[in-house]
Amino acid sequence: MIEKYRPRARMHSIYDITPDYLRERGIEGLVLDIDNTLTTYGCRAPEPHTTAWIETMQQAGIKLCILSNGGRERVSQYNESLRLPFRFRAMKPRRGGFAWAAEQMGLPPARIAVIGDQLFTDVAGGNAAGMYTILTDPFAEDEMWLVRLKRILERPILRRLEGTE
Repeated sequence: MIEKYRPRARMHSIYDITPDYLRERGIEGLVLDIDNTLTTYGCRAPEPHTTAWIETMQQAGIKLCILSNGGRERVSQYNESLRLPFRFRAMKPRRGGFAWAAEQMGLPPARIAVIGDQLFTDVAGGNAAGMYTILTDPFAEDEMWLVRLKRILERPILRRLEGTE
């Protein structure tokens, strides 16, 4: 049961993930979470360093899309300047959003990495979809009450999962 929450890799942030790292693992596409992965909760536009990271990935030929459980307004406003394919209210960890992402990128799941900050949504959903999962540290501790509760529930699982790449 605990294996469904095991990320293939753990990184401090998206900025630790490079095109070379992805190429070495056969990854050609990325499914990106927004809140506490690309930015803090409530941030309405990508910061310049996030935009630069996304452009670096695109220049390296990595395909990108956003998969968020956030609402339409939140996700579309954040994505306005990025212009990436996106899906809001994705109902992660359900597989439908991940299948949509693979279809958008025209890639098989084994060639896609999911990057997110939550075990119960990003990692569990990406693993179930057969994608490479990368767990990042959350951007900030200022989170909605439901996410704070999930973090409490994640802690014992994370302790048991020590030893990922």
